[in-house]
Amino acid sequence: MLHVNNLSGTIPPSLGNITTLTKFGCAFNNIEGNIPTEFERLPGLQYLSVNTNKLAGWFQLAILNISTLVTLDLGANNLRGEVPSNLGNSLPNLQYLILSDNFFHGHFPSSLINSSKLNLIDMAENNFTGVIPSSIGKLAKLNVLSLQLNQFQAGTKKEWEFMDSLANCTELEVFSVARNHLQGQVPSSLSNISSQLQYLYLGKNQLSGGFPSGIAKFHNLIILGLDHNQFTGVVPEWLGTLQALQKLSLLDNNFIGFLPTSLSNLSQLSELFLGSNKFDGNIPLGLGDLQMLQVLSISNNNIQGRVPKEIFNLPTITEIDLSFNKLFGQLPTEIGNAKQLASLELSSNKLFW
Repeated sequence: MLHVNNLSGTIPPSLGNITTLTKFGCAFNNIEGNIPTEFERLPGLQYLSVNTNKLAGWFQLAILNISTLVTLDLGANNLRGEVPSNLGNSLPNLQYLILSDNFFHGHFPSSLINSSKLNLIDMAENNFTGVIPSSIGKLAKLNVLSLQLNQFQAGTKKEWEFMDSLANCTELEVFSVARNHLQGQVPSSLSNISSQLQYLYLGKNQLSGGFPSGIAKFHNLIILGLDHNQFTGVVPEWLGTLQALQKLSLLDNNFIGFLPTSLSNLSQLSELFLGSNKFDGNIPLGLGDLQMLQVLSISNNNIQGRVPKEIFNLPTITEIDLSFNKLFGQLPTEIGNAKQLASLELSSNKLFW
């Protein structure tokens, strides 16, 4: 392994002569060029990682001849073009596929469905288009599916069928389709996804309708991102039953009503983003019970009443943003207790010292 050095230049084609090589990794360097075609002569290569370099050009077709590959990591380079449609058929032993942070385009390689051993697919931060295949559920061992920051689309019932099939991925823990072109209401079949789900990212799409009810069953959720969409209605009290939550982002939607008092039950919560909605009522005093809370953002709403002194007694709080609301009255003297506070935004309210 040659990870994390100051290597530059290109990968030596002569490495293809080491026919006993099973692992090759040179991540986090400054290597240019592409993967040598000579690598197809490595009959036992199982691990190939060139993440975070300066590789450029098209997907190296010679890779398709290395049928023994278990891990293929091409992430964070300058690779472009379409990913070969027969990738899954050519690499039947593949378990970890990382193509993220490149310039790949085209559709989701449908043949990946035939790589039944796949545990991780990371295609984030590319220019993939089209729909996510409805057959994705055939990957029963899938643990991570990261498709964020692409141009995948879903709006019709047929285009959303991939959500139905994910019910078969009983080991799924990470699912991200943030920053794509998903539209309309989140299908109720979301609730059929594995209860083992820990990370759910749906932010920065054009999703609408009420708070997705299917989320209620995900009691192992650590991060929930619904931000920058068009969700409406009230935030349900059952949200407080997801007691493993560490980060909750509902930023920039059209949620209305009071902030759920059940938020005080989220004892592991460290980041709470509720800004740019239409919430009203008071700040729940129970937020002062969140002893792990570091960031509290409720800016740009219609929150009324006084600033609760309890939030300044939180031992870990570093950022508070309550700006652009309808808060009034004198600031509590307990504000001086927040010794670790690095940012406090209270502008555009009716507060005084």
